[in-house]
Amino acid sequence: MVDELLTKLQTSFDFSKDDLRITEKEIYAMSEEIEITGEARYIADDPKDDQFVECAILGRATAIVSGDKHLLNLGTIEGIPILNPKDFLMRMGNQ
Repeated sequence: MVDELLTKLQTSFDFSKDDLRITEKEIYAMSEEIEITGEARYIADDPKDDQFVECAILGRATAIVSGDKHLLNLGTIEGIPILNPKDFLMRMGNQ
Protein backbone atom coordinates (compact mmCIF):
# COMPACT_ATOMS: atom_id res chain seq x y z
CA MET A 1 0.00 0.00 0.00
CA VAL A 2 2.87 2.35 0.74
CA ASP A 3 4.34 1.64 -2.69
CA GLU A 4 1.02 2.48 -4.33
CA LEU A 5 0.83 5.75 -2.39
CA LEU A 6 4.39 6.71 -3.29
CA THR A 7 3.77 5.93 -6.97
CA LYS A 8 0.64 8.11 -6.89
CA LEU A 9 2.56 10.96 -5.24
CA GLN A 10 5.23 10.76 -7.92
CA THR A 11 2.96 10.44 -10.95
CA SER A 12 0.08 12.69 -9.92
CA PHE A 13 1.83 15.24 -7.73
CA ASP A 14 5.34 15.23 -9.24
CA PHE A 15 7.15 14.37 -5.98
CA SER A 16 10.91 14.25 -6.46
CA LYS A 17 12.91 11.16 -5.45
CA ASP A 18 14.11 13.03 -2.36
CA ASP A 19 10.54 13.99 -1.42
CA LEU A 20 9.46 10.37 -1.87
CA ARG A 21 12.25 9.09 0.40
CA ILE A 22 11.36 11.61 3.10
CA THR A 23 7.66 10.83 2.80
CA GLU A 24 8.29 7.09 2.99
CA LYS A 25 10.38 7.51 6.16
CA GLU A 26 7.64 9.67 7.72
CA ILE A 27 4.95 7.13 6.86
CA TYR A 28 6.86 4.28 8.49
CA ALA A 29 7.74 6.41 11.52
CA MET A 30 4.10 7.23 12.29
CA SER A 31 2.35 4.06 11.21
CA GLU A 32 1.77 0.55 12.43
CA GLU A 33 2.10 -2.49 10.19
CA ILE A 34 -1.18 -4.38 9.87
CA GLU A 35 -1.26 -7.92 8.53
CA ILE A 36 -4.37 -8.54 6.47
CA THR A 37 -5.89 -11.87 5.44
CA GLY A 38 -6.86 -10.83 1.94
CA GLU A 39 -10.22 -12.47 2.47
CA ALA A 40 -12.31 -9.30 2.87
CA ARG A 41 -14.95 -8.82 0.19
CA TYR A 42 -16.47 -5.36 0.13
CA ILE A 43 -15.88 -4.00 -3.38
CA ALA A 44 -17.17 -6.25 -6.14
CA ASP A 45 -16.23 -3.79 -8.91
CA ASP A 46 -12.56 -3.59 -7.84
CA PRO A 47 -11.58 -6.39 -5.41
CA LYS A 48 -7.98 -5.15 -5.10
CA ASP A 49 -9.35 -2.20 -3.11
CA ASP A 50 -10.60 -4.61 -0.44
CA GLN A 51 -7.10 -4.58 1.08
CA PHE A 52 -7.51 -0.93 2.05
CA VAL A 53 -10.84 -1.56 3.73
CA GLU A 54 -9.55 -4.61 5.59
CA CYS A 55 -6.45 -2.75 6.72
CA ALA A 56 -8.56 0.16 7.99
CA ILE A 57 -10.88 -2.16 9.90
CA LEU A 58 -8.10 -4.24 11.47
CA GLY A 59 -6.06 -1.12 12.23
CA ARG A 60 -9.05 0.63 13.80
CA ALA A 61 -8.70 3.60 11.44
CA THR A 62 -10.84 6.65 12.02
CA ALA A 63 -11.10 7.38 8.28
CA ILE A 64 -10.10 6.09 4.87
CA VAL A 65 -8.86 8.87 2.58
CA SER A 66 -8.99 8.12 -1.13
CA GLY A 67 -9.83 9.49 -4.52
CA ASP A 68 -10.87 6.02 -5.71
CA LYS A 69 -14.53 6.01 -6.76
CA HIS A 70 -15.06 2.38 -5.71
CA LEU A 71 -14.03 3.20 -2.16
CA LEU A 72 -15.83 6.54 -2.07
CA ASN A 73 -19.06 4.91 -3.25
CA LEU A 74 -19.11 2.86 -0.03
CA GLY A 75 -19.45 6.09 2.00
CA THR A 76 -18.83 4.38 5.33
CA ILE A 77 -17.75 0.84 6.14
CA GLU A 78 -18.10 -0.62 9.62
CA GLY A 79 -18.33 2.89 11.05
CA ILE A 80 -15.26 4.18 9.20
CA PRO A 81 -16.00 7.15 6.92
CA ILE A 82 -14.45 7.05 3.45
CA LEU A 83 -13.53 10.57 2.39
CA ASN A 84 -11.87 12.22 -0.56
CA PRO A 85 -8.78 14.27 0.35
CA LYS A 86 -10.64 17.61 0.23
CA ASP A 87 -13.40 16.45 2.58
CA PHE A 88 -10.84 14.88 4.92
CA LEU A 89 -8.85 18.12 5.15
CA MET A 90 -12.04 20.10 5.73
CA ARG A 91 -13.07 17.71 8.49
CA MET A 92 -9.60 17.91 10.08
CA GLY A 93 -9.76 21.72 9.97
CA ASN A 94 -13.00 21.66 11.96
CA GLN A 95 -11.56 19.63 14.84
